[in-house]
Amino acid sequence: MRARLLELLCACSFALAYPLFDLLGQNPEFLVAHSLYGASLWLFAIGLVFLPPLLLWFAESLVAGFRSPALPWLHSVLIASLLGVTVLAPLQRGMAPRLMLPLAIALLTGIALAWLVAKKGAAQTAVRIGSLAALVFIALFLSRPAVWELASATAPVSRQQASVSSDTPVLMIIVDTLPLASVLDAQGGIDDVRFLNFASLAADGIWFKNATTCSDFTARAVPAILSGRLPVETSNAHWSSWPDNLFTLLAPTHDVDAAEWVTSMCPPDLGQSSRQDRKLTLLLGDVGLVYAHAVLPQPLRRKFPPVNNGWRAFGHGGQGVLGEGTLGQKTAHIDSFIDRIGAGDSPSFAFLHTVLPHRPYALYRSGKYYSATGSEPGGRTEKARRVPGDWVNAHAYQRHLLQAAYVDNRLGDILERWRDAGLYDQSLIVVVSDHGVSFRPKEFARHFADTNAAEILPVPLIMKLPGGARAGEVSMRAVETIDILPTIAGLLDIELRFPVDGASVLDDSIEPRAARKVVGDRTGEIHEFEESFVDGAQKIAMRRISMFGESQTEQFHHGDEYGLIGRRIDEFEIVPDGSSGFGVSSPGIIWIGEDDEILPGEVFGFVSDARRWRSDKLIAIAVDGVMRVTTSPYQPWEEEQSAVWYALLPENLLGPGEHEIEAYRVLGGAQGIRLQRSQSGDLAPSYLGRPLGREVYLGVDTVGILEGKRHAEDYVRLEVPMRDDEHPTSLRVQIEAMDEWGTDMTIHVNGALLTEQRIGAGDHHESFVLDDLVPGAPVRIELRGIPLSLDAVSDWTFGRVEMRLE
Repeated sequence: MRARLLELLCACSFALAYPLFDLLGQNPEFLVAHSLYGASLWLFAIGLVFLPPLLLWFAESLVAGFRSPALPWLHSVLIASLLGVTVLAPLQRGMAPRLMLPLAIALLTGIALAWLVAKKGAAQTAVRIGSLAALVFIALFLSRPAVWELASATAPVSRQQASVSSDTPVLMIIVDTLPLASVLDAQGGIDDVRFLNFASLAADGIWFKNATTCSDFTARAVPAILSGRLPVETSNAHWSSWPDNLFTLLAPTHDVDAAEWVTSMCPPDLGQSSRQDRKLTLLLGDVGLVYAHAVLPQPLRRKFPPVNNGWRAFGHGGQGVLGEGTLGQKTAHIDSFIDRIGAGDSPSFAFLHTVLPHRPYALYRSGKYYSATGSEPGGRTEKARRVPGDWVNAHAYQRHLLQAAYVDNRLGDILERWRDAGLYDQSLIVVVSDHGVSFRPKEFARHFADTNAAEILPVPLIMKLPGGARAGEVSMRAVETIDILPTIAGLLDIELRFPVDGASVLDDSIEPRAARKVVGDRTGEIHEFEESFVDGAQKIAMRRISMFGESQTEQFHHGDEYGLIGRRIDEFEIVPDGSSGFGVSSPGIIWIGEDDEILPGEVFGFVSDARRWRSDKLIAIAVDGVMRVTTSPYQPWEEEQSAVWYALLPENLLGPGEHEIEAYRVLGGAQGIRLQRSQSGDLAPSYLGRPLGREVYLGVDTVGILEGKRHAEDYVRLEVPMRDDEHPTSLRVQIEAMDEWGTDMTIHVNGALLTEQRIGAGDHHESFVLDDLVPGAPVRIELRGIPLSLDAVSDWTFGRVEMRLE
């Protein structure tokens, strides 16, 4: 049994530990976000290597206890599986995006190696000696500089040993991914409509309008703010890398409450923290997803939630945004911080990283949701650039602004609670964004570049001084976020005993630096710039205002050249729908409960043939018979004829009770304004223009559709609701089989076989008559494709399912 344990240890080390150590060693931010440092990181590394083989060995021991002849077979199966996975990881990188071929090679290789281990003494000896790799992998992982900083972390020794006597409470709030351009109004001030509480705080303090971030990456930008130092490329966002920071500076005299999210800059012994990263289930779930993305072929990886949108809670984000989902966790993070605000025995230092308005976007200003998925229209390309098209990026911008308004609302809650605790007047309050974000077509969304610098670098920075000093001042001084800590130290009369790169922005004897610096996320290189980006940010703000207006309601419509908003439907002629293929998402009559957390505010649909929409592209959404929102379709796939459209409804229109939502195409011309109703007469999906593998929802429940992808799984199911007067009569499919040898395709409707046939590679169109379907009854459509070769990339792509009704 001891020999079997060594064999399992060797196989697990190569199959499980090595891929994870390699990936996590390159991304220590994952370790920081899960609070893995010191002893916990050692236990994590040791457990990752030794726990899996011990569990497998224990299972084998149970089988051995029954003297079962299956023990050798069980051991060989385990060894074959583990060694097969060891081979699969490099294979899938070299053969992407193939599926069956790397799986087949890995399986056969695993079986062959397991046979050698079982039958050949030399192979057994080699594998048992190979178990020493477990110790080697641990050593290699922990010896990486960034990982060793965490593994060797002990109680921080700050050079700030001198006592301070300040009795000034300090409140610092870092918002995430909020550019200066988002908060500006047409006059260059803070937009006091969307950002009422930012503007109110600025009226009580100093607004540093010419402030810029030091990094386009949160894990670098936040340490720069809290330490006053430029973020070094190899340093973790952890107190072990930054022992001299704002927490260690104020801890001797202030009660520290650190509500961090992806950083761990506050040592755990210095004060209360709201971090919940040590949940074992969260860690295990995230490690499992990271492992799946590290070793599985691309077609299988698509079945798992992505791991490139943050550093933790990957699985939660994949299940939606509410409750334990991505946004649910972030809003609860803010709630918990607010609940803890109160006057203590000593001055308070309360710190909050809101992690918002960072995507996913799904929040109204009030905190209710307009989407259960947080999907972003158009998304981003694989290189993190925005997709082409002004209007699709305007939709993403619109959602960003709504979520930013939610952050402003929560800022108001925090300041109100701070006032109730009797802390506001005497406090130093700092509000700043870590970095900005770009919504330019084809541009990097977040990575700094010359073309998007005015969106990424300028950030809102407001300081409310104790006693209301210099209230309402707007400073154009060139400021960097590394200046915040020295400024706080100066205001509190603290003589810094550790080096900083910044300087107090309130000390007039210090000349502003001629050149400011930013550390890029992609390269870690330090870029210098002398120009101000305030004018560039103002131009972006004016472009935003031209799209969305300056009121809360204007941001929900675009292109209302006919002045439709606020007019009733019955004022216009309703024309037949023709054959425009105009579909929409939700049922026409909806009921909203008093306590509904998610509102039907997201309306979207599909245009089957955009060639028929070369003119008259305006779409109007009516709520309870009144035009409320306008939008336009766009073609996300230039090579196709189809188009999609999105619209968001204002929250104030979606109060408790019954509502009717309708969508119309607006037709102009010499005959005046006319409205073309969506094909079904309301929002029920009489036209099911659902592209397989694309993120277009038309009131249809689906299985096997990969959001935002150009592929579908080998099994697709669509559940289509019907109105009482709707009778499906035909079904048309457009499928492109990617396997060069063809695909065996079956289609079932309501469980009955409609067709079973072999289709060749390439595009396949076919129509079918639907008999014996009950009018008004839901229709279940199932498509299954089995590729005929072992290395098919995907079974379906570029597909469409279309159903016609009487």
